Amino acid sequence: MLQPRIALTLLAFICLSPRAFAASAEVPPAARAIIEHYLQATGGRAAFEAESTLHLKGRLVAQGMKGTYEAWVRQPGCLATRLTLGSLARRTGACGGTAWETDLASKRGHLLDGKDLESGLEEAWFETEQWARADGGGGTIALGSMSFAGRAQRQALEVTPPVGRPRTLWFDLRTGFLDRVRASRDHYEGEEWRADYRLMAGRKRSTAARPVGFSFDGENDGLAIDSVWANVPVPATLFEPPNPSSDAVAWLRSRGVARLPFRYESRAVWVRASINGAPPADFILDTGCSITALDRNYAMSLELPREGSSAVEGVGALAEASFSTVRRLRITAPDGDGVEVRGLKVSLVDLSEGMEPILWRKTAGLIGYDFISHFVLAIDYDRGILTFRDPAGFAYAGKGQAVP
Repeated sequence: MLQPRIALTLLAFICLSPRAFAASAEVPPAARAIIEHYLQATGGRAAFEAESTLHLKGRLVAQGMKGTYEAWVRQPGCLATRLTLGSLARRTGACGGTAWETDLASKRGHLLDGKDLESGLEEAWFETEQWARADGGGGTIALGSMSFAGRAQRQALEVTPPVGRPRTLWFDLRTGFLDRVRASRDHYEGEEWRADYRLMAGRKRSTAARPVGFSFDGENDGLAIDSVWANVPVPATLFEPPNPSSDAVAWLRSRGVARLPFRYESRAVWVRASINGAPPADFILDTGCSITALDRNYAMSLELPREGSSAVEGVGALAEASFSTVRRLRITAPDGDGVEVRGLKVSLVDLSEGMEPILWRKTAGLIGYDFISHFVLAIDYDRGILTFRDPAGFAYAGKGQAVP
């Protein structure tokens, strides 16, 4: 039964070859009994194994906004999603052990690697219920602790996928349903409660999910599944990344290359950038910032519209963020050289309070990975030069070694 984790879907799915789950796992009898009870409660093992494809649609409420959720499954373990939330949008998918996602404008897909790739493989494995297969899906399954709350008794299974981090799955011993999932990513831990099991497309499925344990979650945040279709045609193209779009990028002088000065101060790379044609301001180039962030007061001075509310962490503290759309973000040089990215979704955060005491100066924002990933970027610290190149025509020549 597919039911995505909601807490991480905005700020994040997969077609896996059988080779990814090649190993067969030994499932302890007590854990096997819990899984068989779950399968029986949701329609039986035969119904579960008869599903070759799924198509789901639902409604999403999160971070002060409403949206839609759509997912496609092709067994074994293939998963693709499309999510909208207010004006934000994202698609995810993968095939053959590779994972991808689009930016928040849903126009440009990029492949994931390293820990992001592992997280994508992990997500697909759990959400397509490979752990419920007769061989355990190649993962490791162990009996965990029990939980008692009122009249409810729950048994936990500690489940480790072939790739990625383990999760704790809690099953109601009376109904057999999976109603609680605990997972971690980086140093965060969160839970998702699943409820409202209904008969849809031949099996009983949880049609309501709500994340708990995350800051700024509203009372009504969560996902409601409205429609499910089983064993319907699911095109293979849904699991392939969309073709990169060059419409979002503009080169101000020479197509395919731009060289810009930067300042290295307070252990940060500072550049001059313009938002929607406004006078250039001081920004920090930050590869660790997944979505470009503007200081809230600076954004107000530009009269940028705001929507939604989310939680972000940086400089050792949590903060609340909203979102906006920037028509043009341009990094420029005094001689007119530069690059521009159009239609960028950005977060609006109070950066001055947390960062000014550390940086000893104000910043208009952080230019993040969503902007930087459009380019191959070289940083020459000796000369203070940033070189942006078009990835389509780039070929590395040198003695460096690639790292994830």
